[in-house]
Amino acid sequence: MSSVTPSSLANDARALALDCAWAQWAALTHLAAPIDLHLDTAIVDPEALVLLSLLLWDDERRLRDLMYAFATSHAKLLSVHRIQTLGAEFPGRGLTRVAEFASWARHPSWKRLATSDTGVSADPLRRKDLGPLRLAHAPALQLRLRLAFGVGLKTDLLTHLMCRRTERSTLAEIAQALGYTEKNSRIAADDLVDAGFVERDDYSARTTYRFLSGGGLFGGARNHEDPQSAAVDVPQWYPWYAIFPFLAHLYDFCRRADDSAWSTVVVDSKARDFLEAQYPRLIRSGALPWAGRAVSERPPLDELASHLTQLRATISGAK
Repeated sequence: MSSVTPSSLANDARALALDCAWAQWAALTHLAAPIDLHLDTAIVDPEALVLLSLLLWDDERRLRDLMYAFATSHAKLLSVHRIQTLGAEFPGRGLTRVAEFASWARHPSWKRLATSDTGVSADPLRRKDLGPLRLAHAPALQLRLRLAFGVGLKTDLLTHLMCRRTERSTLAEIAQALGYTEKNSRIAADDLVDAGFVERDDYSARTTYRFLSGGGLFGGARNHEDPQSAAVDVPQWYPWYAIFPFLAHLYDFCRRADDSAWSTVVVDSKARDFLEAQYPRLIRSGALPWAGRAVSERPPLDELASHLTQLRATISGAK
């Protein structure tokens, strides 16, 4: 019998999700302070962070206030396309909150997502000035490039490849990470190749791309042969687009299991189904190493607790 309960697992998932959210917001603004994690070298995925924060603001009132400040002053730096694409990977109630976030945003690109009746909490907002974002800090590289070159696939693709450093990315990996189709990713990547920022390898089993540090961006970003020398501090790419939805779904699942008072048999059955649905995405993204099987013989709640521990260790390595 498992020593892990839905309640304890929900608390652990919530704690890690909040730690990640506050650490990433702290990298962007002085209004936030990290709780435990200090993600000083990991890229901030702005859309994944916004979607996670939308789901967590019941647990942290300050997050709703911070989200309002971000929406009113910096929504132009967010991709509406990615919000919609990644939003489909999060629990359903987040979509209603996207509409509320969109209603706060002053940039015209958000108007089509806004509704007059959001159906969300009517608690009064504490309106604070977010101030300028910390765009010169490494984790904010994606937002920095968007401010310079515009919000779109090419900017995000360039960010992804820069943060992968010497590693090559296939079109499937790029499309999965950014939320675009492989066809559109290929067109954008080939344009970056022609511009001299990216190198394409057509001689491998699958076509791959990597960033060329000598391409002239920022006067030569990071040298592949000497990773420690750089004109620009390039952060590491972390698959937040897979990690954050997993944490959100795990927290949501465990809360429902606890609130519904499911029997042990029902909890085990649904937890195993949850594992089989969610675990492959973590593996494909590289968030967790492949263990040779999707589900072990251990109780499924123990298995989920183990994955959560592994994720915290992986995320802590982003310091």
